[in-house]
Amino acid sequence: MKILTCLIILTVFVPLSAIDILILPSSRIETKYNSNILNLSPYHLDEYKAGGRPEKYTISSADDIITSVRVELGLRHTYLGGRTQNNKFILNYHKYWNNPIKDSGYFGYEFQQFFGRKIFVTLNYFYFPEIYVNNFTSELETETIYREFTYSRDIYRVRFRWRFHDMVHLDYKFDISHLYYNKYFTEYDANNIESDIGFIVFPNDNIRMTIRYAYRISAAKGGAEAYPDLNVQKDPSYEMNNYYYSISFPFHILKRDTHFFSRIEYEERFFQSEYETNSYHFGREDRKFSFYNLLRIPLTDSVQLRTNYNFEQRRTDSPFSFVERDKKYSAHEIGLGLDMDL
Repeated sequence: MKILTCLIILTVFVPLSAIDILILPSSRIETKYNSNILNLSPYHLDEYKAGGRPEKYTISSADDIITSVRVELGLRHTYLGGRTQNNKFILNYHKYWNNPIKDSGYFGYEFQQFFGRKIFVTLNYFYFPEIYVNNFTSELETETIYREFTYSRDIYRVRFRWRFHDMVHLDYKFDISHLYYNKYFTEYDANNIESDIGFIVFPNDNIRMTIRYAYRISAAKGGAEAYPDLNVQKDPSYEMNNYYYSISFPFHILKRDTHFFSRIEYEERFFQSEYETNSYHFGREDRKFSFYNLLRIPLTDSVQLRTNYNFEQRRTDSPFSFVERDKKYSAHEIGLGLDMDL
């Protein structure tokens, strides 16, 4: 929170010495359909639809319609000497029509400083107050009682962009994040460090391609630290590789300059538990693939229609067949919305 306080102080006091101050508000509203809001495996989807373990599945439906609202308030300053600085506050909220237990949102702040035309540095802070995952049993209880598995999260990010060539830009991000789970699942509390490097390539004036690689270390508290008196052998720590590719370009639909964006991501997650009794993390490897397409069509100078489709799939390798059965899933999401510059 000290970093966030410093950023807000910069927002309040630095503009006093600036010229050409611009206020740049914008918003987005979108409604989308998600086929699998809890990322349930086919086995668990069949169990839910058959009415099995109703104390575990407290959702009203496995799929849902979600309305998302995003509001941004930007402030741009230009200083004597031509330096530019951007500040931005972000609010994002997701409302689930049938499953309010999944309602979520986050707050974000961005401070961006330009150093000439070729280099800028960005500082970000994001806070997610509560995220619901599913219902699970807790190590604190000997009876089979299902508790809400929820956590909050904050992210601190530094980003560096260098346009060392007109056709190629270097983009580097470094994240530190913290996950705080509710009192029934504190063994999952974790500190994450992630390093992400990418290159943005412009083959011509219209096409933009991005290639990225990210590596994350997630160090979880684990059972020994969370419950020193219970002899809980559980460690959800993991290491992750993430590979990312995207392309975007304009084209015309009904004489409109439509923008197309597509991305592909592939993630490998290797769990580090040394306890064979910790079956859901011992020797486990996850491989997740996602595919996202977006079209933005201008309706007016300040309003754009957006439509998107996302597919996500996870496959798990484990020494235990029931872990592979429980942890694989796939989900589809399709949305329609508006982007508005206010």
